[in-house]
Amino acid sequence: MLDLERYGAMLEQIKLLVPFEIDESTASLTEDNEVIAKAKEEMKRKREELYTDLLTFSLSKTIQDVANYTNISIDELPQELDRTMVTMVIRMIDTHDLLSRVEGSDGTYNIQSLNEGDTSVTFRSKSEIYNALQNINPISDNDINVLNNFRRIKW
Repeated sequence: MLDLERYGAMLEQIKLLVPFEIDESTASLTEDNEVIAKAKEEMKRKREELYTDLLTFSLSKTIQDVANYTNISIDELPQELDRTMVTMVIRMIDTHDLLSRVEGSDGTYNIQSLNEGDTSVTFRSKSEIYNALQNINPISDNDINVLNNFRRIKW
């Protein structure tokens, strides 16, 4: 893997360019009681966690795909490709609308069930997002032109 400092810097660039926003005006939930308040707090925490996981997984996948395409090991990827890889991650998230999968289309933040008795909130699994990411090729035609400058011939 890339050194932690370099990987962290790339992840921070992505977080700056793909901001995490929490819609506090969730129409389907009101803070009428303690259960709803706890559910909203849990939704916020889960959504932040999923957002970070999504960005981390997207960056790791992009780095691996670039390494595979260029025939360069991950440890040897040149720093000149960092900005290209950050751009690839942002484009992948935007074009495939991956952040909307973090929040359910109905604004319920992917809640599967909400019970009031013991304050139980069940969220849908992350597998749908990860399956979608696995099938996405982050390398576009424009990226190929850049990556070809660094590509090594495999013997």
